[in-house]
Amino acid sequence: MTTGPLGDFLDHNFHAEQFNAVISLYTLFHIPRDKHAEAIFKIASLLKPSSPLLITVGTEDVRYKERTGFCGSKMAWSYFDTQTNIDIIKNCGFTIVEILNEKDYGSDEKHSWILATKND
Repeated sequence: MTTGPLGDFLDHNFHAEQFNAVISLYTLFHIPRDKHAEAIFKIASLLKPSSPLLITVGTEDVRYKERTGFCGSKMAWSYFDTQTNIDIIKNCGFTIVEILNEKDYGSDEKHSWILATKND
């Protein structure tokens, strides 16, 4: 059973300011990085003022990489370093509340977790 639209998030039309929060974990860096600002700006347009965004982002500057044997499929990654991600998030109308790196908590992964709130 489907509970919402399927397909590319950037191609769907949603009502402005309809959500109280957005959580985007381990997703942004699986779209081309030249679309990251567009995705964050769209998320901002969907959030009510002062609403939170929790998002994981890359920590290195990687234009594109892929792996063919990832869970039986081809998987692609494309991401910016943490500071560039912070700048994108701020430029899309958010205030950064906290930034943590999961490697600092014993993980083999090294993504940054960013908690931000949409500006009023």
